[in-house]
Amino acid sequence: MKYTIFLLLFFFVLQIGSAQVAYEQGYFIDNNGKRKACLIKDRGWKNNPSSITYRLSEDTPEITLESYDMKEFGIGNGIRYSRQRIALEISSDKITNLSNSPDLNLVDTVVLLKHEVEGKASLFSFCSNFLANRYFYQIDADSIKPLIYRLHSPDGIKIIKNTLYKEQLRDAISCGEGGKYVQRMSYNLPMLRKFFTRYNQCQESNYHVLNEYQKKAQFTFTPKVGVEYASVEASNTATSMYGSFPNKIGPRIGLELEYIIPYFKNQWSIFADPSFVSYHANSTTSPSMEIQYNSIDIPIGLRKYFFIRNHSAISLNVFTAFNIDINSQLNTRNTPLKTGSNMNFGGAVGYVWKGKYVAQLKYNLPKNITADYLFWQTKYRSTSLTFGYRFGGR
Repeated sequence: MKYTIFLLLFFFVLQIGSAQVAYEQGYFIDNNGKRKACLIKDRGWKNNPSSITYRLSEDTPEITLESYDMKEFGIGNGIRYSRQRIALEISSDKITNLSNSPDLNLVDTVVLLKHEVEGKASLFSFCSNFLANRYFYQIDADSIKPLIYRLHSPDGIKIIKNTLYKEQLRDAISCGEGGKYVQRMSYNLPMLRKFFTRYNQCQESNYHVLNEYQKKAQFTFTPKVGVEYASVEASNTATSMYGSFPNKIGPRIGLELEYIIPYFKNQWSIFADPSFVSYHANSTTSPSMEIQYNSIDIPIGLRKYFFIRNHSAISLNVFTAFNIDINSQLNTRNTPLKTGSNMNFGGAVGYVWKGKYVAQLKYNLPKNITADYLFWQTKYRSTSLTFGYRFGGR
């Protein structure tokens, strides 16, 4: 049953997240060169899109526009894609599927290229479900050329890197950088953005860096303190022994670690929230039982942010939790039973104020903390309220 509830919570968060995709002020240019202002559904694309959905105004129906019906589109001042004919390297980057040939596999194709830096030297990117990030450059009004980075394995064991992009950058876009600087450059967006920005500054060229909210992945860590409201029921199916333990408030202390996914407008994250919890009580039923439960609770899950204003947001979380019990046991008629539980599931709602102050209400589905004993079932139910201060992130 708890697996069903968890799956329902998980798909509910995904559905709410997809429904929250907002329409933003933008434009597109059709094949006749006519620019049309509109509202574009900003999906925070990880992969380059092949179409867009737009409205001419808030009360008009949605319209889908395919890439072959437009020359370019943009959203605000930070997102721009243009239709370009390029030479695309289509060799696999997967270690298990590398080509054994050193030859480039360039194909001529037309795609919507993402603009990353615009200036005398411009940087573009392309990504799909089948290809990792590919980068391209343009000098002034010259043609767009690929920056070449490729892996191959001649014997299926040794991996050889083709880093021609370093030579291309040194020959075409260098502005006083030494060869050692170029040689240290990795084939990734943050380093390439920095390189193109430095070149445009060196050339005293007007330039524009786009998609800055997707600069890099973000990490946060949040010390938390709070309380956990818990109760316990224990039963033995072989002897019909039953014990009910009262609702009690205990401490909850932890440190949350969060990885904010650098796509989808930073609305999704993955988190781990290890916390210490403690519960000690005597049963209110006869025969008398005693439980001492100390545990490190480790929820790992998915979070969806709903931004409001002033860097504040509401969040919905779903998670699966693992437990490390510490000197915990259930005493029944002077017989101690060591506690131990399987993974559990739950959900939470949170609020982040000014990007730093965090409050969270969390609910855990009941878990059996005597899972190691055949005839015993001990349900631990808990709800917690925690407060924290977040470091890093936005």
